[in-house]
Amino acid sequence: MDEIEKTHRKFVRHDDAGYVSIKDTVTSMSRMNIWGEYEEPRAALCELLQSFDVLQKRYELEKEPSPWLEERLIFLGYELVKMGVQDLGASNLLDSSEKVSAYIARVQSGAIPDSTLYPMIKRHANDMRRLEKEHTPFFEACKKEFIAKIKEEVERGVFPKEILPRLDRVSRKKIFIADRLSAPRSGIEAHTSTIGAAKVFSDLLDDKTLTRHSLFHEFLHEMSGKGLHIFEEKRPVTSKVTRILGKEGVSLLVKNSGGRFKWLDEAITEYLALHLSEYEEGEYLGSNSYIRERKELQKMLEGGLESKIIIQAYFEDIVESQAPKERGRHFAALAKAVNVSKKESYALNRIENEFWFDENLNSLLRSHFTDARQVDSEAALRGMVPKGTGIFKIHFEFGTKKAVIMRDFYQLLAADYFDKRSGTDKRAVESLQNGLEKELRPYLSKLRWEITPRGRA
Repeated sequence: MDEIEKTHRKFVRHDDAGYVSIKDTVTSMSRMNIWGEYEEPRAALCELLQSFDVLQKRYELEKEPSPWLEERLIFLGYELVKMGVQDLGASNLLDSSEKVSAYIARVQSGAIPDSTLYPMIKRHANDMRRLEKEHTPFFEACKKEFIAKIKEEVERGVFPKEILPRLDRVSRKKIFIADRLSAPRSGIEAHTSTIGAAKVFSDLLDDKTLTRHSLFHEFLHEMSGKGLHIFEEKRPVTSKVTRILGKEGVSLLVKNSGGRFKWLDEAITEYLALHLSEYEEGEYLGSNSYIRERKELQKMLEGGLESKIIIQAYFEDIVESQAPKERGRHFAALAKAVNVSKKESYALNRIENEFWFDENLNSLLRSHFTDARQVDSEAALRGMVPKGTGIFKIHFEFGTKKAVIMRDFYQLLAADYFDKRSGTDKRAVESLQNGLEKELRPYLSKLRWEITPRGRA
């Protein structure tokens, strides 16, 4: 048994305290659905209702709501009714966001006593446990079918025979049901948050075909190639050796930058999962998952990228016992083939920078600078904001060499910033500059920006 497999068997995730055993991880994942054991179940219910309220308002504002939004609201509404929310004096709760807001106020104020609220939440948690028990035979059947299909692909020469010993990982994998009420706005159907365990969201269970396909996707993550990184942390008296899986599929761990090529890893995983499950009920090439990522992968395939190169890189292990020239050679071949297919020397790095910026820095900017917006035109923005609002353009450049990508944001400052605080453009620019330097410090080596005042709306 090689070092990666030993690590996989013994450890499932890494945090500041070191490795956590699979038993501990399984326990923590199971607890996700036990609302009655939360320290603040009332706060958890309020958070859920507030998310429901956000979706309800979005539905009321959109002229043509998406099918996803409508289906999600119907499911959440049904679950809340089944949970017993309506029985607590919330008649017609689902009719409008105004009624939802009023009900949230009742929960927050304590008008509904703990003696009524807690049994309702506990009953719902028990219902999640019951669902999990009922679906376990189906999950196990999906495992067996997946294992059989992998063996067929190896026999046909499509998948490398080196992955056969990894099938035991799938057999050992624990499948949990995650309560959709715990993540009402998430678009994720299933998720492998730790090695050795996966969760399937409760709203997926009525569609067995989609559930099966989603599990195939998660099983592939378990089977994908890994790379073991060993770090020695020096301390005043002792030292600590840490081992983490630094490669999963084609996603690579990069110090201070998190995972890179995650978009490509998900695109390939879904591409292979569709091949194995033969699922074909989604809007893009048979699936509704990772559409943007798979469109990029499809362009590469149409440009001449061979499936064989993708598969070799996806299942490739990287271990220290390999000769330096052998280490990661299939991933290097994939990068080269992508660049050839795009007729561009730094194509893969440029596309990676686009995804990384949009998924990481974009959300970071929006979370810390609440009025940072990306718009098609500055003129349109001026027509959308109150008169007197200060508009500041922030031009970002991210990456190096020919892989640089550029994005423009517009930061808005309310009129009272200038009227009541004696604010000036110069002071506003200094404040924005300091805030950006603080929040984006880990990325300063590859990130540059310029702030330009654009006047008032």
